Amino acid sequence: MAQVYDVQAKYMIKVVITGAECSGKTSLAESLSHHYQVPLISEYARVYLNNIDRPYVQSDLRHIAIGQLELEKKQAAEDLIICDTSMLVIKVWSQIKYKSEHPWLTMLYAEATPDLYLLPHWDIPYQEDPLREHPKDRKMLYDTYVNELSKQEVPWIPVSGSANERLEKAVERVDEVIKLNNQNLNENQNLNDQRDDEQ
Repeated sequence: MAQVYDVQAKYMIKVVITGAECSGKTSLAESLSHHYQVPLISEYARVYLNNIDRPYVQSDLRHIAIGQLELEKKQAAEDLIICDTSMLVIKVWSQIKYKSEHPWLTMLYAEATPDLYLLPHWDIPYQEDPLREHPKDRKMLYDTYVNELSKQEVPWIPVSGSANERLEKAVERVDEVIKLNNQNLNENQNLNDQRDDEQ
């Protein structure tokens, strides 16, 4: 049964599903969006790449990154959003494809941080897609994401197994983030009430 997200947050909680191509990111993102009845921020790269009449080049990654952030910004009034991708995907994309990372991408990755990363394992059958480029490199890509996530401070967890197992583990961790958010909001409210009493 879908669960209505009822936290009265003062800032948006952002949960990002990241990782290798064809690892079940979109399926998990859609399931989480349905479970919490909150917006799903889709992958802008698909829209962009399907609408350019040429092979993409490295400079296109900047347009894709900006487009992705614009989609998130449109949902800024929400308490919780589920993102099918993030700046981390574009960062790894640039590293693997072009063996480099532009400073603007490093900056966006550092600034556009979520509250939680979910990293699906590549333990599902590969499905052909014209936009996918590394059918034989999913383990390498997964390990790259593990390495990148291990170097930063945002909480993250791997998810694997069946669709239900992935969703159950993801919901458990997202609920923890929501609970912590509530605790922080309550603490802040108590501090504000104390200040009001002292005035």
